Amino acid sequence: MSKLYLVRHGQASFMSDDYDRLSPIGKQQGALLGDYWGKRGKQFQHVYVGPLRRHQQTLTAFATGYEAHGLRLPQPTVLADFAEHQGFSMTREVLPKLVETDQFVAQHYNDGDMEPRVYLKVFRHVMLQWAAGDVGHAEFTTWQAFRAMVNRGVEAVKEQTGRGQSALVFTSGGTISAAVGYALDLEDVKAITLNWVVRNTAYAEFSFREDDFSLTEFNAIPHIEDDSLHTYV
Repeated sequence: MSKLYLVRHGQASFMSDDYDRLSPIGKQQGALLGDYWGKRGKQFQHVYVGPLRRHQQTLTAFATGYEAHGLRLPQPTVLADFAEHQGFSMTREVLPKLVETDQFVAQHYNDGDMEPRVYLKVFRHVMLQWAAGDVGHAEFTTWQAFRAMVNRGVEAVKEQTGRGQSALVFTSGGTISAAVGYALDLEDVKAITLNWVVRNTAYAEFSFREDDFSLTEFNAIPHIEDDSLHTYV
């Protein structure tokens, strides 16, 4: 059996002017995962990274911890199919109009000025409607189109990964949720709910051969023993 590991990026800069960069904790999380697998001599024949800065910064932090054990990673390949969905951007655009039609949004929305926990509640509420096809914006990709993109990326990696080899991918929580949905044949709304629970630098492990693609581990963080480093954004 061949293996595919999808790693979520480390903690990013939520509610800042630039979310797409790791926090100091995010860099530490990435290095801890690299150290964890490096100590165990885990080898990867292929490494892929999504196109976002937080993906690439997580790979850099990971490599620091991993290569400290005398191991080397293959040259990474950037794959656009492992980008994150456009849910946050879409939500910002539709919220002002949803205030007029959605009671939950109207109750919590404060002209874009919300506490992080409140914003996440509203975001998840909108995402469920987005996944169901009830909310959207012409400028942004649908959840269904995003899932198809991730499926395409998974299939591309499978084709390039030989029998008994392992591939490592650095990506985002929505991408991992879509890949798990692909493996388990989940419907759209169920698949997107997984996005809420994927922790920073948690990994999902898949085993595959020919037409068999199976989830064997999800949301794993054995490398993070300190509970204070368990983060979700």
